[in-house]
Amino acid sequence: MTTTEKALLMTRMRLNRIKSIDLAAEFKISGAYVSDILNGRREGPKAEEWIRKFDKFVASKEVAKK
Repeated sequence: MTTTEKALLMTRMRLNRIKSIDLAAEFKISGAYVSDILNGRREGPKAEEWIRKFDKFVASKEVAKK
């Protein structure tokens, strides 16, 4: 995922009032790990997998609000 795609994910999170701690609770991982992934301090296939999961979760919350 590119930096632009991560930025769009984070923007969608802000618009839908989803915090990194909400992602951490949903996926049962630490808030620090979520922050590291979103801010590019973790890279590689595992981080990419988490980004895709986060994106699906945020998208599901957007649909629920419409």
